[in-house]
Amino acid sequence: MATAKKSDCFGCRNDMYNYPNSVSSSGQCWNFEDAKLHKVKMISVRDRPPWAVEKGSLRPTCYHKDGFVFVSPEKTC
Repeated sequence: MATAKKSDCFGCRNDMYNYPNSVSSSGQCWNFEDAKLHKVKMISVRDRPPWAVEKGSLRPTCYHKDGFVFVSPEKTC
């Protein structure tokens, strides 16, 4: 697995911690140091099987997005 870059965190609910602001003085999310990239399918919790997502995408292992679950690319439903 490859090491994640801060640009890979775009869209994650914790991405705001990757930049110095009033919430984070360090400018780095607490999960970023150990984050690795892995391939997953991002599925909306509102989608019923069969899922419309054809192929997976690379996301950091700590990536979280409200309203979505992440499953292995081999899963079909």
